[in-house]
Amino acid sequence: MQYSVDNKIIVTQSGITTPDDESTQLIISAVPLRLLTYFVKNSNRLITREEIFYHVWEMHDLTPSGTALATQMSYLRKILSSYGLGDDVLITKPKLGFIFNATITQTTGISETIHNENEEIKWKKNKNNTICYIIIFCAVLTTIIYLFFFNTGKESDINWYTLSTIKGCHVYIMNPDISQTVSMYYQKKAYEFITKNGLRCDADDMVLIHIQRPDTNGHDNVYETKQFYSYCKKMKENHTCDNTYFSAGKID
Repeated sequence: MQYSVDNKIIVTQSGITTPDDESTQLIISAVPLRLLTYFVKNSNRLITREEIFYHVWEMHDLTPSGTALATQMSYLRKILSSYGLGDDVLITKPKLGFIFNATITQTTGISETIHNENEEIKWKKNKNNTICYIIIFCAVLTTIIYLFFFNTGKESDINWYTLSTIKGCHVYIMNPDISQTVSMYYQKKAYEFITKNGLRCDADDMVLIHIQRPDTNGHDNVYETKQFYSYCKKMKENHTCDNTYFSAGKID
């Protein structure tokens, strides 16, 4: 995906360009590009320094610091200014954080554009639906455990989709059609699982995650969700998996 900022620049997967003129493209290195992309995806809201440290540095096994952040912010301001964006596009809130003040349009890079809005996940508490969700989740979980833990004769037929690489571990999820908010939540939970268990992944190892109700509001309340984690170690012919299942606040 690409992102138009105030119809003046396009933020791509490799840097910045201007609409309909690829000759103006500027390639940006990984850290400032992650920072700019995070601002763009979370525009028009307060973003704390701690939030930036986690998503831009810590999730990629880098050590954050105030000096590093200040350096990257200064660099981004110079770039944005060179493309005609004013000083008010990147606002500093002392002791609080930053606000990326711009109109963002998300595009596929062809012709289709979709207005990017901050998404809020709201769940309706309906008893019948809850029971249905639990039954479906348990059925899926049983299949996962069987295929990955008991079935040693062949690899799983379940489709897993790449989420990210965190602390050297390849992380996979079952549903690729998730919002940026849910994706960030999955990455946060994966980072916590990998760190807490001290995992050291080899190139072919996998971490599988499935969460029934992602708690994107930041409550970290395991009672409101069912979570499945699996660390799969590559052996000679297949993977051997160690599964963890959280249900009603307990590990099953």
